[in-house]
Amino acid sequence: MAAAAGPWQSGSWAALLAMLAVVSTAAPVMLLSPVLFVASGGVVALTALRQELGSLWRALVIAAIVLLVAGYVVGIGGSLVAVVFAVFWAPVFIAARGLRRGGFSRGVQVVVLLAVVLLLLGHQSGFQPTTFLDEYLETIKQQVAVGVDAETNIAKLAQLFGWLERYFWGWISASFGVLWMMSLLLGRYWHAMLDNPGAFAREFEALRLGLMPVLIALVVAVAGVLGGSVLAWEVMALVLFGVFWQGLACLQAIFRARNVNRVVWIAFYCLLIIFALQVALVLVLIGLLDNLFDFRTRLITDGG
Repeated sequence: MAAAAGPWQSGSWAALLAMLAVVSTAAPVMLLSPVLFVASGGVVALTALRQELGSLWRALVIAAIVLLVAGYVVGIGGSLVAVVFAVFWAPVFIAARGLRRGGFSRGVQVVVLLAVVLLLLGHQSGFQPTTFLDEYLETIKQQVAVGVDAETNIAKLAQLFGWLERYFWGWISASFGVLWMMSLLLGRYWHAMLDNPGAFAREFEALRLGLMPVLIALVVAVAGVLGGSVLAWEVMALVLFGVFWQGLACLQAIFRARNVNRVVWIAFYCLLIIFALQVALVLVLIGLLDNLFDFRTRLITDGG
Protein backbone atom coordinates (compact mmCIF):
# COMPACT_ATOMS: atom_id res chain seq x y z
CA MET A 1 0.00 0.00 0.00
CA ALA A 2 1.49 3.34 -1.04
CA ALA A 3 1.96 6.06 1.53
CA ALA A 4 -0.62 8.80 1.46
CA ALA A 5 0.30 12.17 0.07
CA GLY A 6 -0.24 15.61 1.54
CA PRO A 7 -0.50 16.51 5.22
CA TRP A 8 -0.65 12.85 6.24
CA GLN A 9 2.99 12.49 5.22
CA SER A 10 4.13 15.77 6.74
CA GLY A 11 2.95 14.78 10.21
CA SER A 12 0.76 17.86 10.68
CA TRP A 13 -1.91 15.57 12.15
CA ALA A 14 0.28 15.50 15.29
CA ALA A 15 -1.14 18.89 16.28
CA LEU A 16 -4.63 17.36 16.33
CA LEU A 17 -3.42 14.45 18.45
CA ALA A 18 -1.73 16.74 20.95
CA MET A 19 -4.70 19.10 21.13
CA LEU A 20 -7.17 16.29 21.79
CA ALA A 21 -4.97 14.70 24.45
CA VAL A 22 -4.32 17.97 26.29
CA VAL A 23 -7.91 19.20 26.10
CA SER A 24 -9.16 15.85 27.42
CA THR A 25 -7.16 16.44 30.63
CA ALA A 26 -8.91 19.73 31.37
CA ALA A 27 -11.51 19.63 34.14
CA PRO A 28 -14.38 21.33 32.22
CA VAL A 29 -14.42 18.57 29.59
CA MET A 30 -13.57 15.50 31.68
CA LEU A 31 -16.90 13.91 30.75
CA LEU A 32 -15.85 14.16 27.10
CA SER A 33 -12.43 12.59 27.70
CA PRO A 34 -13.36 9.15 26.33
CA VAL A 35 -14.77 10.75 23.17
CA LEU A 36 -11.68 12.90 22.71
CA PHE A 37 -9.31 10.01 23.31
CA VAL A 38 -11.23 7.83 20.85
CA ALA A 39 -11.02 10.64 18.29
CA SER A 40 -7.26 10.97 18.76
CA GLY A 41 -6.93 7.18 18.67
CA GLY A 42 -8.91 7.17 15.43
CA VAL A 43 -6.33 9.53 13.94
CA VAL A 44 -3.55 7.18 15.09
CA ALA A 45 -5.36 4.20 13.54
CA LEU A 46 -6.02 6.07 10.30
CA THR A 47 -2.40 7.09 10.01
CA ALA A 48 -1.20 3.56 10.83
CA LEU A 49 -3.47 2.20 8.10
CA ARG A 50 -2.44 4.73 5.43
CA GLN A 51 1.24 5.25 6.19
CA GLU A 52 4.35 3.19 5.76
CA LEU A 53 6.38 2.74 8.94
CA GLY A 54 9.02 5.37 8.10
CA SER A 55 6.51 8.20 7.71
CA LEU A 56 4.53 6.92 10.67
CA TRP A 57 7.47 7.03 13.08
CA ARG A 58 8.33 10.59 12.04
CA ALA A 59 4.77 11.68 12.76
CA LEU A 60 4.78 9.91 16.13
CA VAL A 61 8.01 11.66 17.11
CA ILE A 62 6.42 15.02 16.24
CA ALA A 63 3.38 14.12 18.36
CA ALA A 64 5.61 13.10 21.28
CA ILE A 65 7.53 16.39 21.18
CA VAL A 66 4.34 18.46 21.04
CA LEU A 67 2.83 16.46 23.91
CA LEU A 68 6.01 16.79 25.97
CA VAL A 69 5.95 20.58 25.63
CA ALA A 70 2.21 20.69 26.38
CA GLY A 71 2.73 18.46 29.42
CA TYR A 72 5.26 20.86 30.92
CA VAL A 73 3.00 23.83 30.14
CA VAL A 74 0.07 22.34 32.09
CA GLY A 75 2.39 21.26 34.90
CA ILE A 76 2.46 17.47 34.56
CA GLY A 77 5.78 17.14 32.75
CA GLY A 78 6.49 14.10 30.64
CA SER A 79 3.83 11.96 32.31
CA LEU A 80 1.30 13.05 29.67
CA VAL A 81 3.48 11.59 26.93
CA ALA A 82 4.17 8.38 28.84
CA VAL A 83 0.56 7.72 29.82
CA VAL A 84 -1.05 8.59 26.48
CA PHE A 85 1.51 6.68 24.46
CA ALA A 86 1.74 3.61 26.70
CA VAL A 87 -1.93 2.95 27.45
CA PHE A 88 -3.68 4.42 24.44
CA TRP A 89 -1.88 5.35 21.25
CA ALA A 90 0.62 2.48 21.25
CA PRO A 91 -2.07 -0.24 21.60
CA VAL A 92 -4.24 1.44 18.94
CA PHE A 93 -1.22 1.71 16.65
CA ILE A 94 -0.35 -2.00 17.12
CA ALA A 95 -3.96 -3.08 16.56
CA ALA A 96 -4.23 -0.93 13.43
CA ARG A 97 -1.08 -2.48 11.98
CA GLY A 98 -2.60 -5.88 12.73
CA LEU A 99 -5.82 -4.86 10.97
CA ARG A 100 -3.81 -3.64 7.99
CA ARG A 101 -2.12 -7.04 7.69
CA GLY A 102 -4.99 -9.38 8.50
CA GLY A 103 -8.28 -7.50 8.40
CA PHE A 104 -10.75 -6.97 11.22
CA SER A 105 -10.27 -10.47 12.60
CA ARG A 106 -6.59 -9.81 13.22
CA GLY A 107 -7.34 -6.35 14.60
CA VAL A 108 -9.84 -7.70 17.15
CA GLN A 109 -7.45 -10.49 18.15
CA VAL A 110 -4.68 -7.95 18.77
CA VAL A 111 -6.99 -5.74 20.88
CA VAL A 112 -8.00 -8.74 23.01
CA LEU A 113 -4.38 -9.84 23.38
CA LEU A 114 -3.29 -6.36 24.46
CA ALA A 115 -6.16 -6.18 26.96
CA VAL A 116 -5.04 -9.51 28.43
CA VAL A 117 -1.46 -8.20 28.64
CA LEU A 118 -2.71 -5.11 30.50
CA LEU A 119 -4.70 -7.38 32.82
CA LEU A 120 -1.66 -9.53 33.61
CA LEU A 121 0.56 -6.49 34.18
CA GLY A 122 -2.07 -5.02 36.49
CA HIS A 123 -2.30 -8.17 38.58
CA GLN A 124 1.49 -8.41 38.62
CA SER A 125 1.74 -4.85 39.96
CA GLY A 126 -0.33 -5.82 42.99
CA PHE A 127 -2.17 -2.48 43.00
CA GLN A 128 -5.74 -2.50 44.31
CA PRO A 129 -7.94 0.58 44.95
CA THR A 130 -8.90 -0.66 48.42
CA THR A 131 -7.98 2.51 50.32
CA PHE A 132 -9.65 4.82 47.82
CA LEU A 133 -12.89 2.82 47.72
CA ASP A 134 -13.05 2.52 51.52
CA GLU A 135 -12.51 6.27 51.97
CA TYR A 136 -15.10 7.06 49.30
CA LEU A 137 -17.64 4.75 50.93
CA GLU A 138 -17.05 6.38 54.32
CA THR A 139 -17.62 9.81 52.76
CA ILE A 140 -20.92 8.63 51.30
CA LYS A 141 -22.00 7.18 54.65
CA GLN A 142 -21.41 10.55 56.32
CA GLN A 143 -23.40 12.40 53.65
CA VAL A 144 -26.43 10.09 53.56
CA ALA A 145 -29.11 10.53 56.20
CA VAL A 146 -29.69 7.65 58.59
CA GLY A 147 -32.68 5.47 57.68
CA VAL A 148 -33.73 2.07 56.43
CA ASP A 149 -33.45 3.01 52.77
CA ALA A 150 -30.13 4.75 53.34
CA GLU A 151 -28.68 1.68 55.07
CA THR A 152 -29.92 -0.56 52.27
CA ASN A 153 -28.42 1.69 49.61
CA ILE A 154 -25.11 1.87 51.46
CA ALA A 155 -25.06 -1.92 51.75
CA LYS A 156 -25.66 -2.26 48.01
CA LEU A 157 -22.98 0.33 47.32
CA ALA A 158 -20.54 -1.53 49.56
CA GLN A 159 -21.32 -4.72 47.64
CA LEU A 160 -20.67 -2.91 44.36
CA PHE A 161 -17.37 -1.51 45.64
CA GLY A 162 -16.40 -5.00 46.77
CA TRP A 163 -17.07 -6.28 43.26
CA LEU A 164 -15.05 -3.42 41.75
CA GLU A 165 -12.16 -4.16 44.07
CA ARG A 166 -12.25 -7.88 43.28
CA TYR A 167 -12.39 -7.41 39.50
CA PHE A 168 -10.62 -4.05 39.32
CA TRP A 169 -8.02 -4.96 36.70
CA GLY A 170 -10.56 -6.85 34.62
CA TRP A 171 -12.76 -3.75 34.56
CA ILE A 172 -9.79 -1.51 33.67
CA SER A 173 -8.61 -3.84 30.90
CA ALA A 174 -12.10 -4.17 29.43
CA SER A 175 -12.60 -0.39 29.52
CA PHE A 176 -9.38 0.25 27.65
CA GLY A 177 -10.25 -2.57 25.26
CA VAL A 178 -13.50 -0.80 24.39
CA LEU A 179 -11.69 2.51 23.80
CA TRP A 180 -9.01 0.83 21.68
CA MET A 181 -11.63 -0.99 19.63
CA MET A 182 -13.71 2.16 19.10
CA SER A 183 -10.58 4.01 17.93
CA LEU A 184 -9.75 1.15 15.57
CA LEU A 185 -13.26 1.16 14.11
CA LEU A 186 -13.23 4.94 13.72
CA GLY A 187 -9.83 4.92 12.04
CA ARG A 188 -10.83 2.16 9.62
CA TYR A 189 -14.10 3.97 8.84
CA TRP A 190 -12.20 7.16 7.99
CA HIS A 191 -9.73 5.11 5.96
CA ALA A 192 -12.53 3.56 3.92
CA MET A 193 -14.25 6.91 3.40
CA LEU A 194 -11.02 8.37 2.01
CA ASP A 195 -9.81 5.45 -0.10
CA ASN A 196 -12.61 2.94 -0.67
CA PRO A 197 -16.16 3.93 0.37
CA GLY A 198 -18.22 0.93 1.42
CA ALA A 199 -15.22 -1.23 2.33
CA PHE A 200 -15.69 -0.67 6.06
CA ALA A 201 -19.11 -2.35 6.21
CA ARG A 202 -18.04 -5.24 3.97
CA GLU A 203 -14.91 -5.96 5.99
CA PHE A 204 -16.56 -5.62 9.38
CA GLU A 205 -19.48 -7.86 8.43
CA ALA A 206 -17.01 -10.55 7.32
CA LEU A 207 -15.32 -10.58 10.74
CA ARG A 208 -14.80 -14.15 11.94
CA LEU A 209 -12.49 -15.18 14.78
CA GLY A 210 -12.69 -18.96 14.34
CA LEU A 211 -13.02 -21.78 16.84
CA MET A 212 -9.93 -20.90 18.88
CA PRO A 213 -11.63 -18.14 20.98
CA VAL A 214 -14.47 -20.56 21.76
CA LEU A 215 -12.05 -23.23 22.94
CA ILE A 216 -10.01 -20.72 24.98
CA ALA A 217 -13.17 -19.34 26.61
CA LEU A 218 -14.38 -22.83 27.54
CA VAL A 219 -11.01 -23.90 28.96
CA VAL A 220 -10.62 -20.70 30.97
CA ALA A 221 -14.24 -20.89 32.18
CA VAL A 222 -13.72 -24.43 33.47
CA ALA A 223 -10.47 -23.34 35.14
CA GLY A 224 -12.27 -20.40 36.74
CA VAL A 225 -15.13 -22.54 38.03
CA LEU A 226 -12.92 -25.30 39.39
CA GLY A 227 -10.20 -23.10 40.81
CA GLY A 228 -12.18 -20.03 41.80
CA SER A 229 -9.62 -17.87 39.99
CA VAL A 230 -10.52 -14.22 39.54
CA LEU A 231 -7.86 -13.89 36.85
CA ALA A 232 -9.37 -16.80 34.90
CA TRP A 233 -12.81 -15.18 34.90
CA GLU A 234 -11.31 -11.88 33.79
CA VAL A 235 -9.40 -13.51 30.92
CA MET A 236 -12.57 -15.30 29.84
CA ALA A 237 -14.48 -12.00 29.84
CA LEU A 238 -11.83 -10.39 27.62
CA VAL A 239 -11.90 -13.32 25.18
CA LEU A 240 -15.69 -13.10 25.01
CA PHE A 241 -15.30 -9.35 24.44
CA GLY A 242 -13.67 -10.30 21.13
CA VAL A 243 -16.47 -12.76 20.35
CA PHE A 244 -18.97 -9.94 20.99
CA TRP A 245 -17.65 -8.11 17.93
CA GLN A 246 -18.13 -11.19 15.77
CA GLY A 247 -21.70 -11.46 17.02
CA LEU A 248 -22.31 -7.82 16.14
CA ALA A 249 -20.74 -8.28 12.71
CA CYS A 250 -22.81 -11.42 12.14
CA LEU A 251 -26.09 -9.74 13.03
CA GLN A 252 -25.29 -6.68 10.95
CA ALA A 253 -24.41 -8.86 7.93
CA ILE A 254 -27.72 -10.70 8.26
CA PHE A 255 -29.63 -7.42 8.59
CA ARG A 256 -28.02 -6.11 5.42
CA ALA A 257 -28.54 -9.33 3.43
CA ARG A 258 -32.19 -9.48 4.48
CA ASN A 259 -32.74 -5.78 3.69
CA VAL A 260 -33.96 -5.13 7.22
CA ASN A 261 -35.65 -1.77 7.63
CA ARG A 262 -33.46 1.04 8.96
CA VAL A 263 -35.87 1.53 11.85
CA VAL A 264 -34.95 -1.95 13.08
CA TRP A 265 -31.24 -1.07 12.86
CA ILE A 266 -31.78 2.10 14.88
CA ALA A 267 -33.93 0.29 17.44
CA PHE A 268 -31.30 -2.43 17.83
CA TYR A 269 -28.44 0.01 18.45
CA CYS A 270 -30.61 1.97 20.89
CA LEU A 271 -31.21 -1.26 22.80
CA LEU A 272 -27.47 -1.97 22.71
CA ILE A 273 -26.81 1.41 24.33
CA ILE A 274 -29.63 1.27 26.89
CA PHE A 275 -29.34 -2.42 27.82
CA ALA A 276 -25.67 -2.81 27.04
CA LEU A 277 -24.91 -5.85 29.21
CA GLN A 278 -27.99 -7.86 28.27
CA VAL A 279 -27.67 -7.22 24.53
CA ALA A 280 -23.91 -7.80 24.68
CA LEU A 281 -24.49 -11.26 26.18
CA VAL A 282 -26.88 -12.09 23.34
CA LEU A 283 -24.30 -10.95 20.78
CA VAL A 284 -21.61 -13.06 22.48
CA LEU A 285 -23.91 -16.08 22.17
CA ILE A 286 -24.51 -15.27 18.49
CA GLY A 287 -20.77 -14.98 17.93
CA LEU A 288 -20.09 -18.31 19.63
CA LEU A 289 -22.81 -20.10 17.67
CA ASP A 290 -21.64 -18.54 14.41
CA ASN A 291 -18.15 -19.90 15.09
CA LEU A 292 -19.54 -23.37 15.68
CA PHE A 293 -22.24 -23.63 13.01
CA ASP A 294 -21.60 -20.76 10.55
CA PHE A 295 -25.30 -19.96 10.27
CA ARG A 296 -24.37 -16.48 9.02
CA THR A 297 -23.36 -17.82 5.60
CA ARG A 298 -26.55 -19.85 5.23
CA LEU A 299 -28.81 -16.98 6.27
CA ILE A 300 -27.03 -14.51 3.99
CA THR A 301 -27.19 -16.96 1.06
CA ASP A 302 -30.89 -17.64 1.67
CA GLY A 303 -31.51 -13.91 2.03
CA GLY A 304 -29.67 -13.15 -1.20
